[in-house]
Amino acid sequence: MFYSFKKTSFLFLALLFSTSIIAQDDYWQQHVDYTINVKLNDVDNVINADMTLVYTNNSKVELNELYFHLWPNAYRDRSSALTQQLLEEGNTSLYFATEVERGYIDGISFKVGGANASHELDNKHIDIAKLILPEPLPPGEKVTITTPFMVKIPSSKFSRLGQKNESFQLTQWYPKPAVYDKKGWHAYPYLNQGEFFSEFGKFTVNITVPSKYIVAATGVLQNKDELEWLNLIANKSEKSTFIKKDNSEFKTLTYIQDNVHDFAWFASKDFNVGKEVFALPGTDREITAWTFFPDTERDLWKEATTYAKDGVIHYSRYVGEYPYDVVTAVHAPLSAGAGMEYPTITVIGNSGAANVLETVIVHEVGHNWFYGILGSNEREHAWMDEGVNTYYEATYYIKRDKYPNDNLNENLMSTVPIVSKLFDTDRLNYMELYKYLYTIVGSSGYSQQANMRGDNFGSANYGLVVYMKVGALLYELKNYLGEEAFNNCMKEYYSEYKFKHPYPEDMQKVFERTSGEDLDWFFKDVLNTKEDVDYKIKGIKKYDDRTIVKVKNNSNLSVPVSITQYHQDKIVNEEYAKGFVGDSILVIKLIDGADRIMIANKGAIDINEKDNHIRTKGIFKKWNKINFKFIGYPERSDRSTIFYTPAIDYNYYDKMSLGASFYNSFLQTKKFEYVITPMYGFGSNELIGRVYTNYNFIFKSSKIQSVVLDAELDYFNYSKNKLELEAGNPTTEYQKYLRVNPSVEVNFRKKKFRSSINESLVLENKSIHKNKFNYDVINGIYKEVDVWNHLYNLSYNYSNKRVLDPYEILFSSEFSEEHSKLSATFSQSFTYGKSPGEFSFRIFTGVFIFDDSELNDYRFRLSGWQGKNDYAFD
Repeated sequence: MFYSFKKTSFLFLALLFSTSIIAQDDYWQQHVDYTINVKLNDVDNVINADMTLVYTNNSKVELNELYFHLWPNAYRDRSSALTQQLLEEGNTSLYFATEVERGYIDGISFKVGGANASHELDNKHIDIAKLILPEPLPPGEKVTITTPFMVKIPSSKFSRLGQKNESFQLTQWYPKPAVYDKKGWHAYPYLNQGEFFSEFGKFTVNITVPSKYIVAATGVLQNKDELEWLNLIANKSEKSTFIKKDNSEFKTLTYIQDNVHDFAWFASKDFNVGKEVFALPGTDREITAWTFFPDTERDLWKEATTYAKDGVIHYSRYVGEYPYDVVTAVHAPLSAGAGMEYPTITVIGNSGAANVLETVIVHEVGHNWFYGILGSNEREHAWMDEGVNTYYEATYYIKRDKYPNDNLNENLMSTVPIVSKLFDTDRLNYMELYKYLYTIVGSSGYSQQANMRGDNFGSANYGLVVYMKVGALLYELKNYLGEEAFNNCMKEYYSEYKFKHPYPEDMQKVFERTSGEDLDWFFKDVLNTKEDVDYKIKGIKKYDDRTIVKVKNNSNLSVPVSITQYHQDKIVNEEYAKGFVGDSILVIKLIDGADRIMIANKGAIDINEKDNHIRTKGIFKKWNKINFKFIGYPERSDRSTIFYTPAIDYNYYDKMSLGASFYNSFLQTKKFEYVITPMYGFGSNELIGRVYTNYNFIFKSSKIQSVVLDAELDYFNYSKNKLELEAGNPTTEYQKYLRVNPSVEVNFRKKKFRSSINESLVLENKSIHKNKFNYDVINGIYKEVDVWNHLYNLSYNYSNKRVLDPYEILFSSEFSEEHSKLSATFSQSFTYGKSPGEFSFRIFTGVFIFDDSELNDYRFRLSGWQGKNDYAFD
């Protein structure tokens, strides 16, 4: 039975409102104002600078020390957290970097209130320092801190701070106080995966560069002559007009911006400049969009200012008014993602296509809201900026008239139309794509919860969970609350926490107060578990004007259920019911003409949606129509799809073999999977082939990650001889084998998700039927006989696939009626040199318990087996 979730009463709302007022009165955050003078030495790839910052202690306690981020030290040596994280991801570039390629910060000499002050580096992380204050800083008081510093700029090939071919990317480049808030200090080492958290304040930065450089930076440029020159060269197509008539060797440019928590700047002699001034709808303000890009990107970036403008308008409309006067996008070398956000400015790497560039610019511009203005802790709660921002990036396409059909074919996939046609993506909008991509990892059992530290995610999960899953979940939350209510919640959240540091509980509080809903199921349950919703329709019964839908929830997540009625694949009604765990019944009124019902539709991450459908009529109500699709595509949940693709094979006896593979799984992991590959061998002129099936048991929490029951059937030829089956009539005879290979594979759970260690245990049987030809001495001919051989194998594999010095250990035991043997193998590779190079070796030992075979078929071999000697047909 349906009932509303609208448990709103005046008393309830009044209580929530009064609680929020008290909470806001208790809120505080530190404030930091910066004045930095910096000069670029483009010969030695160095900047020299001095910094004055005014630190205000708004906390309730006095402070005896301040923690600083010295993030250029992430590039200093092999001990840094960045180096170690890159190694975990298989990237050895920083580990083997030369001294010329490395970077660091040096020359720091703090003074506090004019007095010398000591600092000490963190014992573990060389890019974190603790400044000892000469005197305690009381609550409500300010202190002025100064220091000179020098940064050797590393190569751009490692991360975000860098230089390449006289293009300089100055990001996370200055000593920056860590955030101190109600939860304590947040001092983090610099990482690629796992971003930033900084205090709000005002930046005044004076940048001195050789005069031929064009600079793009956070904030508003104050130099009228430079601004006039940029206006002169903006949107020009000829590079010759960019030459500035200036005889001075250097120029100093001043940028100012208030209410931001970071400052980035970029300098290049090769920048082209784009500019567009636009009115911000609903206000009397004008915003200036700037773009900076090299000659090689001129054609691709010709509409880039429009992309930045459209992004600002979109986010301002659905989240809140853009508070700054400029928005800037820069093309520059980047080795950490497709783009990276900083307040009022974003850097974009190579995009390759205009619609990809548009998507990246819009996404990165959107981070001005989610990270920039709503300054959440990206390291601890990455979903609050990346996931929420991904939702709005997707709605940029879904909501705008520019793409009225709301599908991938019109935007991202239009660059490769053959892909769109082949994989049927023209029926998907962005949210459906994100949902599908997440289910690839979600169905495998290797998902992770969304609300946790960014550096704890596996590399794939950081994108699939933090970005795509959360984006799709927010889309479901929007569907549940209603679009207007969801938009009001987000706007209220923006209004209440702009230029502050909200946490997940703050976002939940605002959403609940604004919507009048209890949203624990979303913020405390869905976001804090790796488990996914798994609703299933068990059956339906009709009673007069009512229809009972029997539903089971196989998960532990009590998430609201959407019930959608269809007529000829078109939605005719959609409603929600309260969530539940276990079995329940839903009572609905069936719309006239509705021929199908689906539960948990629209963005809910239900890994198995095949059992979410039922027909309203017929005998086989749960029977799905069968689709045949070439290679693979994102399946429709109301169809049973059989994929097919050409198959080609070669062996010595069957020669070239052609056929087709038929299979039921594409990218996603299903409980039951199969691949059937019939082929024709042109050498043997016979039908051959292979059948593979497996059943997957995935465990949510135990020392065992998964158990896979496999069964493989192979039918091929393994020998060819000219024999006399009849006296005086020699013929060419092929010897065939049929191998039936059932197995059980146990995969053990890693102690840490990002660990490179894998453990597995495999028990298998190989039952092999061979047709052999034995010589009949009496009759002088060969007679065909059938032989069965049953092999059993138990093996344990332990491997560490780390990028440096990987190794593997394999223990194996094998036995049959004729033999029994044990073996152990140790393999290791040693990484050396700066190239790097690799030296590998393998140690093998084996012993027979017994061997009663006549031909010694089971002996150990250095190079494996071939043809008729391959007794296991591996």
